[in-house]
Amino acid sequence: MSEYVFKKVQKFSAILWPSFLISAITNALFFVFFDLQDLLFLANFSPISAYSMGFLFLWITTALTALTTCYYLRPCHLINKKP
Repeated sequence: MSEYVFKKVQKFSAILWPSFLISAITNALFFVFFDLQDLLFLANFSPISAYSMGFLFLWITTALTALTTCYYLRPCHLINKKP
């Protein structure tokens, strides 16, 4: 595997794995405190699909925040390069 591919895989792993863990914990805590029957917008879905949609929503939002953090951690001279 080339070093470029390795760095890309490492960066995506550093973004997706922590966001997966945080969203799993957050999803579990959310549905511990809120019953599916009380959430009107999820009333038409089965419990498994409601849990899955909640998890995917949380995973996407936490991945986007991690991606934004990685973007702003880049050195300024790499961002402000003139062509």
